[in-house]
Amino acid sequence: MIALRGKRKKPVKICRMENNVVYLTEEPPGSGSFYLPLVEDGKNVEEFEIVEERQVTLNDMEDHAGGC
Repeated sequence: MIALRGKRKKPVKICRMENNVVYLTEEPPGSGSFYLPLVEDGKNVEEFEIVEERQVTLNDMEDHAGGC
């Protein structure tokens, strides 16, 4: 899923998210550079605004076996 991060609204790809907390992002999307956003008290310190949510299928998982 694609989101905008922080005040500057930088596009990121969310690779791992649980209970509305983002734990792993790829910035910029498709770059192969992964980041662990800061989490305090069960919430992200920076704000993430989800702009594109996509359901993953088995074909997607096979096509992108190495990425998020």
